[in-house]
Amino acid sequence: MDSYMRWLNFNFPAPSVQEGEEIAQALKPSQHPQYWSYLNKCVVRGLVQAARKLLEYQLNDRVSGSSEELINSAMNLLDNMPRSSGYRSYGEFTKKWRIWREECRHLAMHERNVNFCTLFSILSGDEETILDVTESWEDALGAMLLY
Repeated sequence: MDSYMRWLNFNFPAPSVQEGEEIAQALKPSQHPQYWSYLNKCVVRGLVQAARKLLEYQLNDRVSGSSEELINSAMNLLDNMPRSSGYRSYGEFTKKWRIWREECRHLAMHERNVNFCTLFSILSGDEETILDVTESWEDALGAMLLY
């Protein structure tokens, strides 16, 4: 999976750096019209640090209508996403992955904010959501393998 994501991000770079810079330079980045689309693209591509940085803009902007607790929950999920390389055994990784993924599913099912619901659904590996937010089969496959 990691090899596929590296290949995908190298051969089909997305989301564009220019779009990310435009969002970052906005007076209130989290209010930029492409903010959520760009954030979802980062998550789909496994660009966790970029996605986390975008979520930090919401904390700084304080105009998004999202609670600080919700933003922190999303950032914690990104920070704590299990990676197979971080565990001694496949069983240990699988156990942590299931717990993490269930937390994502729980948040997706109970969140009223459509943007955060979409984010949590992607993280939970929801195929319908992934297909809705991706623009190519390569991105969809990568996200389905990753999540």
